[in-house]
Amino acid sequence: MSILAPGDRQALLAEGLMGPADTPGLILLHKRCLSIYSYSHPDYVDLPPSPPSVAPQAYFIIPENLISMASLKYMGFNDETAERIWARWVIKFPEGAPIAETEPVNGVSFLDAAIGFLADRKAELDTWSDDGETWIASMDQWGIDQELQNIIMDDVFKNMREEGSLFFWLRGTVELAYGGRQN
Repeated sequence: MSILAPGDRQALLAEGLMGPADTPGLILLHKRCLSIYSYSHPDYVDLPPSPPSVAPQAYFIIPENLISMASLKYMGFNDETAERIWARWVIKFPEGAPIAETEPVNGVSFLDAAIGFLADRKAELDTWSDDGETWIASMDQWGIDQELQNIIMDDVFKNMREEGSLFFWLRGTVELAYGGRQN
């Protein structure tokens, strides 16, 4: 299911507010088009409505389809883990059948499938430790990509990390990444 409503793709392309990304499954979307509030966001108001080739800093790189391997990577899973979650998702469909673009499938939403992957190893990998190396080791084993690990481990979030377990923060981050594009 595309994150864009029918007709929006052509309109955004015509206005120079969208373009293809270098990676299949991703698009460049102008920051002012990300949500209904983006046009008035102080950081985005002055961004020029120029094509991505002219003003790349004015664009977010996001998955074009809500239910996709690219979406799993966007949620913060590394390539190998995204492939494993995707394989668990697509096996629900007969060979040759299109992947459902509506949810849930067999009572499980795509988001629940991603969080379920984390939950499957919660007892083994979750930690409340204040030792950063423990968090990193668990994130590595969970298949969290380096970019998300760096964000979670940033010193700015140290106090926040101490108020929840690693699973709590990973689940919340995955929900935000998915929900932000769903709306």
